[in-house]
Amino acid sequence: GYNLIAKYVIHVICPKHEPTCDQGMLLFKCFKSTLRLAERRKVKSIAFPSISTGVYKYPKKECARTAKKVFEKFKFKSIEKVVLCMFKQSDYNMFQKVLGERD
Repeated sequence: GYNLIAKYVIHVICPKHEPTCDQGMLLFKCFKSTLRLAERRKVKSIAFPSISTGVYKYPKKECARTAKKVFEKFKFKSIEKVVLCMFKQSDYNMFQKVLGERD
């Protein structure tokens, strides 16, 4: 990790956007397993990029909706802060909008 200020870096294997299987569930599991591991390590804050939306071409809005489902269902204990770290302001704005929507 060189000079990272983060105590941990959690890597996930992301699903590719293909019509052959349920990528939504796979992405859900990526977010959820990352949160579980962070909780086991007693992490206080965690940052997420727009998982799988780059080279794997997962639709960004669907990624945001999946993240929202995970964040709403997950039982947070040690984690006090979830940060969304996007490469583009437009992606961040879209995530904020989706996360703020009522179901």
